[in-house]
This record gives sequence, structure tokens and C-alpha cells, in this order.
Amino acid sequence: MVIVVAGSLASSAAQADDTSSSGGYRMPEVTVTAQELEGRGPFLPDVSGTRIHAGKKTSVIDLKAMPTVVNNDYRHVLAKTPGLLLSEETTPLFSVGYRGLEPHRTQFTQVLKDGVPIHAELFGYPEAYYMPALQSVDRIEFIRGGASLMYGPQPGGALNFITKTPPAGTPLAVYSENSFGTDELFSTYTGLGGMVEPLGYSAYVHERERNGFRQTNSDFEVLGSGLKGTFGHTTDSRWTLAYDEYHEEHGEPGGLTKAVADSEGRDLTTRLNDRFRLERYAGTLIYEHELGDASQLDVRTFGGHYRRYSKRQRGGGFGTLPTGATASTNSIEEQDFYTFGFEPRFRHTYSAFGQDGHTLTTGVLSYFSKSPREDQRGTSPDADTGALRNSSDRSMQYLSVFAEHLFRFGPLSLTPGVRLEHIWQHVTEKVNADKTAAGTPLAKADEFDFVPLFGVGMTADAGPMVLYTNLSQSYRPKIFTQAVPTRATDVVN
Repeated sequence: MVIVVAGSLASSAAQADDTSSSGGYRMPEVTVTAQELEGRGPFLPDVSGTRIHAGKKTSVIDLKAMPTVVNNDYRHVLAKTPGLLLSEETTPLFSVGYRGLEPHRTQFTQVLKDGVPIHAELFGYPEAYYMPALQSVDRIEFIRGGASLMYGPQPGGALNFITKTPPAGTPLAVYSENSFGTDELFSTYTGLGGMVEPLGYSAYVHERERNGFRQTNSDFEVLGSGLKGTFGHTTDSRWTLAYDEYHEEHGEPGGLTKAVADSEGRDLTTRLNDRFRLERYAGTLIYEHELGDASQLDVRTFGGHYRRYSKRQRGGGFGTLPTGATASTNSIEEQDFYTFGFEPRFRHTYSAFGQDGHTLTTGVLSYFSKSPREDQRGTSPDADTGALRNSSDRSMQYLSVFAEHLFRFGPLSLTPGVRLEHIWQHVTEKVNADKTAAGTPLAKADEFDFVPLFGVGMTADAGPMVLYTNLSQSYRPKIFTQAVPTRATDVVN
């Protein structure tokens, strides 16, 4: 059952001319002109803001065009987006891959919110544990495969969650959605916002929890909130300031073998004490400036703190209860991610060779992260702390310079692009009990990688249909555990 309550309060002062004379009154003619808004079709337009989409396979998932989505149900949301493989589980975590790439925590896909990456760490630990509440999302834009070169190097494409803007035309609008369901599901979302030119604002609080369908330890609880303020939203120079908090905890009931699942045992629990916790604090400042009719400048500044904590009982194998001498202990892992990024983008559209609509986009992404990690050994299956086993300092500096140009030749268009990747990774082990016991020295890695990536897209307008093709390079940078393996016997391919 879903109950939706929405309300808005608005005030206006409208005066009508007094036309008491018997002959009436003829109002003066008024001519109104406006720029045509971009259509909300199933595909992205050729050019949008400072980005070019011509010659790329794209999709737009309009959340307002589908029935109410309860509990961030991505099976529901992605049902009409071919190529995406969703790996479902009882937790709030999100795992999706594109055409054969591993879906686990979307490691091979760029995941963005309003154009800002939301992975725990961009490359060293590219796992997207956080997902925005879908009630706060207006639409999801998806650019497939290496065609997403202007978003980053990952080969699985780019998923960009575009959040709602403050409601226009009213100083206050309030929206509340409350859901109840099986397995003690409860979800509540309350948002408010409004606009008093040139200022706009919006805020929301979201909580949901559920016990899950497994016998035990499949419960979860999510608590999130967000604030957004805009200045000059309807002008040529716009500012957007946003801040989000997100807290989540869930149980991990463990895997199931195919034999067990086929014998109607899908609700069994094989891990009784494994837990996962997540905290995220993130801020974004966006400046958009239209330099006349032909050019636009966007600048994004973002940063935050991401904390990942997990505890897992030792012993046993996949789909079995923990056994053996190690089952009386657990492994505790805590990782913190402090990140900061800065990305200016520029777009210029011009006429040449008797043809309008040639477009150049260029930009720079500068990104920094510091990611300390500690691993402990608990003395009981459900211990929250224990003896320190591993400790390491990890950091990364990243600089990417990219450019793309759309050339138009009548019904044909050609869009070459280039992205120059510069990645510095630093990993230093401070404690590693396994290596110390084996007599293996602690590791330290300082690595630099420069990778140029190229792509080209082509589009042909053939009347009732449009033909397109794209060929782009992509790659997955080395992650922290490949730079420095934590176990003495680990070998990185």
C-alpha cells in the first residue's frame, strides 16, 4: 500500500483592469518570445549544456513517467533499459553492470549525481555503496559503454542521477510519501521547497527499513537527508549549492548454493553475525554561466567524507554455516574516504563551411583522495572491535584533460574526442600481521600512469530514423589492492 500526500502553498497578487465603461477596453498587444526547451524523449539531445551526445547510444529514464517506485526498486526503474544487468539482493546496495561487465557495486560504470561522481573513491576503490533516494531524482541519464568518454575512463558507461530542482511558481510546496509492505517494510519521504526569485530551495528527509525475507540477519535501515539552494535559476548565471547526508546499516545473511535454492531454501541464513555500515557526507557547488547564445561555462566543485565499516565471521565457505577453529573470531574492516574534486567545462557552438551547429566542448577534472584503512580481528563472531591486523595509508591524485568536437555536414555528423588520463597512486602499509609472520617486508607503492584515450561517433539523419555508431577506448585503472596486495601470498595478474 502506498499513501501519497502532496501540497503546495502559493500566494499571488493579480490585478485586473477595471473595464466598467460600456464600450469595453482593448488591451495592448504583447509579444512573448522564449527559448524552446529541450524535449524529454527516450534519448538525450545532440547537445545539452556543456555536453555532446551526438553519435552515442543514450537513454533517459524519466521517473515521473512511471508508477511510484517503492524501496529504491531498480528492477522496476531499469526494466526498459536494455544492456544493464542488475544483481539484486536484500540490502539497499546497488550492483549493475553493462553487457557482460561484473555488476558488483557498479565497479566498471561511472555513477554520478548531477554530474558529480559518487563512488567511495574514483579509482582506488570504485564501489558505489550510496544511491540517492529515488523520490529526490527527476531522471536518470545513461550513456553506454566507452561512449561515455567525457565522463571518465570506465568501460561500463555512465549513469547520471539528475535530482529535482526547487519547485517554481510557489514560495512553499510540501510533498510526503509513506509506504508499508511485506517483511515489515516501512518507507517515508518528506520534501519541501519553493522559489522566491532569484532564490530557490529544497530539502528532504528519507527513512526506510525492512526485516527482509531471509530467516534472520537480512534487515536494513536507511536514513538520508539533503539540502539544495539555487540562485538565479532562471537567469544566464546560475548557482547551485547542495549538501547530503546518508546513514545505512544492514545485515548480510550470506550466500546460498544452487542446490539449496532449488530446494525452496531461498530464505535460509548462512551468516548470522555479518553486518555492514555506511556513512556519507557530501557537498557540491555548481556554477553555470551562459556566455551569450553560443557558449556556456560550467564549474563543479565537490567533496566529502565516506566511511565504510563491515564485520564478518570467519570460517566455512560460501553458502555454509561457519565452522572450524576460526569460526569463533571475525574480521573487521574500516575504510575512510576523504575526497575533493574540481571540474570546469566549456562549450562553444559556431557556424562554418555553410553549416550551423558545429560544437566544441572541453574540460578538466582534478580529483584528490585520502583513504586510510584498518583491519582488525575480533575475538567473538559478533565483535565490533579487535586486535589490529592491517593498517595502510592510501591516497590518489588525478588529472584528466578532455575535449570533444561535433562536426556537422548536412544530414551527417562526426564527433571525435580525446581524454588524457594522469593518475598518481600512493599506498603505504604501516601494519600487516600476515606479512610480519611470514617474514615478508611491508609494501609501499608510488605509481604514475598516463593513458590517452580516443573515441569517435558518427550520426546519419535518414528521415524517419537516425543511424549512429561509436568507437571509443576505455580502461579500468588499478585499484588499491592491486597496487599493494594485503596478503603475503597474493599475486596480482
